[in-house]
Amino acid sequence: MQTNEFFPRSTRNRIAMVMGLLSLVLFITWNLLPIEEPSMGGTEIKTMATIFWPNIYQSLINIDTSNLSFDEVASAMATILVTLLALISFSLLPAWKLWQSSAIMRIIPAILMLIGFGIVLYFTTLDNQMRSSDMMILFTIATNFLTAAIALLLFKNESIDHPDHGISST
Repeated sequence: MQTNEFFPRSTRNRIAMVMGLLSLVLFITWNLLPIEEPSMGGTEIKTMATIFWPNIYQSLINIDTSNLSFDEVASAMATILVTLLALISFSLLPAWKLWQSSAIMRIIPAILMLIGFGIVLYFTTLDNQMRSSDMMILFTIATNFLTAAIALLLFKNESIDHPDHGISST
């Protein structure tokens, strides 16, 4: 009986788990980064999580459907992909056996994470007059997308070898 059955046997899956841990740390980090929010008496400093997550539904509702520009569509996709990023970041470590079991389970979310990475980088490079704190948040989110994609792409199916004890069923 093995005592460490939860941990992966292959080096590739171990590296993927480290990337998954890095993805989780980055997710928690960008959610806790401070951001300035305009208020009645000037600006108020809050964490990114207190501003982003409560307003995620409103930001999807307020999309101007009469004028769907590339930026509007990309913003909506980024909002949805950040929600998927949250689910993936929190599930990479505890459900690594699920992620490593099928290539389709890994490739489709990894492609979506790479699309999210590209969208966040697009919005980061779009505005040259962005505050450095906002740029830091966007770069952290982009890195989070990238590490989640790398973790998903690194996972590989580990076949379970059952030792032959010389017992035949016939």
